[in-house]
Amino acid sequence: MFGRMIRGTLFRQWKKMLMIAFTIALGASLASAMLSVMLDVGDKVNQELKTFGANIKVVPKQTSVLSDLYEVDGGSAGVYLKEDELGKVKTIF
Repeated sequence: MFGRMIRGTLFRQWKKMLMIAFTIALGASLASAMLSVMLDVGDKVNQELKTFGANIKVVPKQTSVLSDLYEVDGGSAGVYLKEDELGKVKTIF
């Protein structure tokens, strides 16, 4: 009896079942592609940052804009990073 019901459903509504299968396949492929991109981005960023090495200069926020735009020392003689903010440098990337 159960087999007859399943067979009848598949034969009578085969277009609907085909659309459902296509939708599930499309959703699974989209989810796997997004997951692949999400997991790969961190590795690529890490690889790019390793090419810089120790050549990253960390300056306080108010002096970085001036020195970047005009290529001058923005008067950062009296401005220092706070000791409790040094741990935040590692979280920037």
